[in-house]
Amino acid sequence: MQFSAIIALFATLAVAAPAQEAVEVAARNLDGPCSDGVTNNIPKCCGAGILDLLYLDCKTPTQVTSILNPLSAVCGRVGLQAKCCTVGIAGLGVLCQDALPE
Repeated sequence: MQFSAIIALFATLAVAAPAQEAVEVAARNLDGPCSDGVTNNIPKCCGAGILDLLYLDCKTPTQVTSILNPLSAVCGRVGLQAKCCTVGIAGLGVLCQDALPE
């Protein structure tokens, strides 16, 4: 009896876990490609990077991004990578990470 209760508990958790993840992904997609926090909140299209600390040749996207026109596609058209940076100074991206998928 206890064994079947434990199996039922694990089955319930396995079914519920993916639903929660899907909700979090949908919520991120509404916010855009970058987080709303203090760091990594500036969308940029960047070239080569050094250890995700400093990226060269960063540009502000010239097109509006959306689900139909994601940042990765906008940056890819000009041969750059979609990044979310903390600071953008004189064509450099400082403390950048990959943009969230839209």
